[in-house]
Amino acid sequence: ISGCETNPGYSFLTLGVSQPVGQTRKFVSDVSWRNAAVDARMPFRGNFTSSIYVGWTLLHSETSNPVNFPQGAVSGLQFRDVHSLPMLFGAEYYPIRLRADSVNSVRPYVGFLAGGYLIEQRTDLGLFTLIDDNWHAGFAPQLGFIATYKGVRMLLDARYNYAFPAGGGSYASSAYSYFGLNFGVAVGVY
Repeated sequence: ISGCETNPGYSFLTLGVSQPVGQTRKFVSDVSWRNAAVDARMPFRGNFTSSIYVGWTLLHSETSNPVNFPQGAVSGLQFRDVHSLPMLFGAEYYPIRLRADSVNSVRPYVGFLAGGYLIEQRTDLGLFTLIDDNWHAGFAPQLGFIATYKGVRMLLDARYNYAFPAGGGSYASSAYSYFGLNFGVAVGVY
């Protein structure tokens, strides 16, 4: 993992693990280790940062459950995927102020992000593939901490991602949700 720096803020490149919940868990139920993102933060007003978050999560499961259609049903080994591409804006609050002379520190934070999710739901069954993709409005509350050690910032956060139902497509009436645990690294101090 490497990090990038934006002056006077900072960016984290993160990797994570995700667990589908709610309606999403009915389609894909397995824990996913396929999660990467860029989380850019810019300080403003004391203990607050504004942020831009762009990520990618792949939730994947395999099943042999039949798929029912109005004309009948099909069965066989299915590969089910949900690709989630969140593009979110938000803010974080840090209850502990960073001292100017501090080289090593741990700062907890809470945050809230909102924006859009591009969701692609995909089912591969034999030679056939069913794909449904839509934009969904959504939000992501988060809780975590940033640790700084010798000028290297490390992030660990837990995030609940929720995408509201969207119009169009057979799966667009579904909401999508998953929990994520993310680890990130940035180099440099603002």
